[in-house]
Amino acid sequence: PAPPCASVVPLPPQPGLGPQWFAAHRPPVGSLGETLADQPGLTASAFGPIASRPIIRGQGGLRVQTYQDGADTLDVAALSDDHAVSIEPMLADRIEIVRGPAALLFGSAAAAGAVNVITPRLPLSRLDTALGGEIQMRGDTAANERGVSARVGGHATAPLQFTGDMHHFRADELKIPDGKLENSDGETRGGSAGLSWVGEQASLAISLSGLRSNYGLPVGHGHHGEDLDDDHHDDHDHDHDHDHDDDHGHGHEDVRLDLDQRRIDVAGEWRLEGPFDALRIRAAENDYEHVELEGEDIGTTYAQKGRELRVSADRNGRWSIGMQWRELDFDAEGAEAFLPPSTTRHLGAFAFGEYAFGDLTLETGVRIERQDIDLSGADYRDDAASGSVGLQWDLTSAWSATLQVTSTGRHPTATELYASGPHLAVQRYEIGDEDLGIERALTTDLGLRHRSESGWVGSVGVFVSDYDDFIAALPDGTMEDGLPVVQFTAVDARFEGVEFDWSHDALLAFGGAGPVHAWNLARLLKINRIVVPLGAGVASALGFLVAPPATDMVRSYVARLERLDWARVNALFAEMKAEGRALLTEACAAPDSIAYRPVAEMRHVGQGCEIPVPLPGLELSAAQLPEIRSAYFDPYRDRFERVVEESPIAALSWRLACSSPGWTIDLAGAVPATAEPGSA
Repeated sequence: PAPPCASVVPLPPQPGLGPQWFAAHRPPVGSLGETLADQPGLTASAFGPIASRPIIRGQGGLRVQTYQDGADTLDVAALSDDHAVSIEPMLADRIEIVRGPAALLFGSAAAAGAVNVITPRLPLSRLDTALGGEIQMRGDTAANERGVSARVGGHATAPLQFTGDMHHFRADELKIPDGKLENSDGETRGGSAGLSWVGEQASLAISLSGLRSNYGLPVGHGHHGEDLDDDHHDDHDHDHDHDHDDDHGHGHEDVRLDLDQRRIDVAGEWRLEGPFDALRIRAAENDYEHVELEGEDIGTTYAQKGRELRVSADRNGRWSIGMQWRELDFDAEGAEAFLPPSTTRHLGAFAFGEYAFGDLTLETGVRIERQDIDLSGADYRDDAASGSVGLQWDLTSAWSATLQVTSTGRHPTATELYASGPHLAVQRYEIGDEDLGIERALTTDLGLRHRSESGWVGSVGVFVSDYDDFIAALPDGTMEDGLPVVQFTAVDARFEGVEFDWSHDALLAFGGAGPVHAWNLARLLKINRIVVPLGAGVASALGFLVAPPATDMVRSYVARLERLDWARVNALFAEMKAEGRALLTEACAAPDSIAYRPVAEMRHVGQGCEIPVPLPGLELSAAQLPEIRSAYFDPYRDRFERVVEESPIAALSWRLACSSPGWTIDLAGAVPATAEPGSA
């Protein structure tokens, strides 16, 4: 049966064209981004176990909007990757990734998609039991993570219901091969209490919630560490299994973020007869603040009060029309505040429809949105229109094809328009452009889906997103206050990719104790069928027999290319080669069969992402520097469609992939063809 608190806010119609949306059933981990990172086309930004945002098809920030029960999170997580999303994944009943026509119900800024986390806090239908609850715990050894959540719900009187929840999550510093990643620990706690009234013709729910979080920015991600622009810097090397930079020179104290949020959510539904069968209202008010602590001192305070109201009329889960209003009052104070106080208002009107024509299903969505930004000495006002069309063709009972075309118009943010100052969390000096206009995107998706009677489900899709006036933070080659200067600039951009997914809607239980735990795991993953094969423990050993031996070694040595100590680099590779060779030889790999592939993780000084660069060999020298620089610029040009040859390049990590061919195991004849099942 469903959990006692599983009734959720009825959402606008969910599209039937598979590539546009899906529910994530992975057990929640420390953050929203990590919870979704294994879904096709998704990854996550990461500033430790707590601060992580979803990235959809290579795009993040405000191009991926985050919602809780259909209302904006109203936090400042999109302002910078070191700001945590104010949602606890452990409380989610399900998480939706919405694309295409349905994404326009959330906002025109969601060019890549919207993430909507559904919780049990606002039930508008009768709960299953008079009193019920659920406790969930999770743990992880990498950072000694431990988390617990509890929720309860029930009937107070005939029409009155109550809900409540609490959660607490804590993580220590992340373990790395030679110790721990400094200042990567954190703690989050929060809870909610709510009441709902469910009548014959109408329902109303209200929830009050709070969230407190305190977490560190790991060394290399924060405002401290080694400055690559300082001639008297200390290079250091160590093993690690998480990317982190060591090139920040502002301040020497550990930087922590202390977050406090208070939120009110309201949802209502009035059931009708006529052209529409329901009138729905969704409102939220959020009081958010976080301070960036440098040791005991407050460096910067970010505060935002947000309000949102959405009203829609729906019919049969296939039609929706409505309006959405949002207001954000933002303020930042402190020596490192790079944004002026501002008030941003959005007013949007949207419509969604689904039409069935035999084997064809057509979906359409349109949205018109006005944005106003007011601040002292400047303002912004403009209108943006977006539209999307999706088509699904059921070729057979098992196969279907989809096509979707979406055109979106995104308003520039206050950051992109008015930033002026050092943004130390990402180690750059940001300059906005008040002349920026609407960012337009045209995205085309083509997909093919298959569902077999045996339970196998697969899909493959290709997409192309073309942007006019894509707003990007590009380095201009200059320095300010010891930081590289980036300017928000409108450029043309193109994203393209292929997505593939193949899964089974049954849980296969194998291993000695697998069948014992299968039921509870299937319940958490929302899987309806469990298959326990005969001799379940044999499958565990088989995987080890057929897997090819391989290992990936990594060392950290941070320096500009022109300052590299090549003898030190060669020593690192020699050490990794010897270690990898010993490991694979111990795994019965022939020493002469082992292949080695050296790679360096490089980036321009001050940039936030690294590019893996293949190296010409395991013994390197300054004479190969032009070849290495060329190998860096080729993928850089493919990714950013430009190169900045005069900007200094830094190497951060040195990797060596060691692999040996696997073995072919022929199981044919292991059991005679005439043998009875179970006789082997």
